[in-house]
Amino acid sequence: MFPSGITSNFSLPIPDNSTYEGFNTTIEIFEAFNTITASVLGYILHLSIAIGIIKRKLFKDGFMALTYYRSYNDMIYLFTVFIVFEIRTLDGSERYGKHFENFSVNIKLILLYVQDVTQVLQLLLLFLCIVHRFLLFVRPGAITIAYIFFTLLAIIINAFVIAQGPSMERKKYLQSALMFSTMAMIIFCIVVQYSLRKHFRANKYNVSVSEIQSKTSKFLSWLVLLYSTCYFLVPFLAGVIRSVYYTMIREKYPQLYFPEYAQLLDMVAFCLLPWLPFGNGLLSRWSIQGALTPNGSPPNRLTVVSTLSESQC
Repeated sequence: MFPSGITSNFSLPIPDNSTYEGFNTTIEIFEAFNTITASVLGYILHLSIAIGIIKRKLFKDGFMALTYYRSYNDMIYLFTVFIVFEIRTLDGSERYGKHFENFSVNIKLILLYVQDVTQVLQLLLLFLCIVHRFLLFVRPGAITIAYIFFTLLAIIINAFVIAQGPSMERKKYLQSALMFSTMAMIIFCIVVQYSLRKHFRANKYNVSVSEIQSKTSKFLSWLVLLYSTCYFLVPFLAGVIRSVYYTMIREKYPQLYFPEYAQLLDMVAFCLLPWLPFGNGLLSRWSIQGALTPNGSPPNRLTVVSTLSESQC
């Protein structure tokens, strides 16, 4: 069973009613408001995107289908965030909502695992969007292989994280998986943007495809920047602060204590997590605006697949 209170064996302690005293600090109140606001707004936004894609029957376009699956994954993630209702403080302690305590141990584990899985899928689906767009122009026949590869990769990463159980190592592996996946995505995104620019200069496409690709480039670049800030940049800075303190400062200047600033950065990244789906939804909505409205542009004018066959001269 889960122990009550915080122990050294579990990174995800489930406090009982006597331990959980509510939001008794400013940080806890802010995080509670942050979680509720981000979860509700993000869920409504992604639900509207998913319903719009279904109503307009846009699944024939691979990029639209990926947008739908990303919205669906984000809705599941936001649901678990709202139910688990995790609160972190500057002293490193973690607490969960009272309603979460009432579930059985198995339900708690399932919800925590689902949250981890959907968090990994957020990055992998974005990575797949970048790969899909690149292969669509360079080697369309390899798209199926890419989907198979990313499916296997998602299974392997999530299985490895889940296999750690509710332990300290589990969260470390999850954070490492997210950080290295983000690093790979940043590098690949830069290479893809450079390669596609050369491709578009060497080949002539009609105005529709040019406009679509310009918008898609901005969309993917902003998304990569958004996820990189939360999963790579902030954790990296926190790690640098801790490394510098423990290797260079602690022995020479014992009166100084820097890790609290690293913990503050961890708190910033944690508070940004629920807003990632909302930012993702806003950018997704912007990138396909017109396609989801009944009176907007016809879907076939907003998709890459339908215009590629007519675009090359």
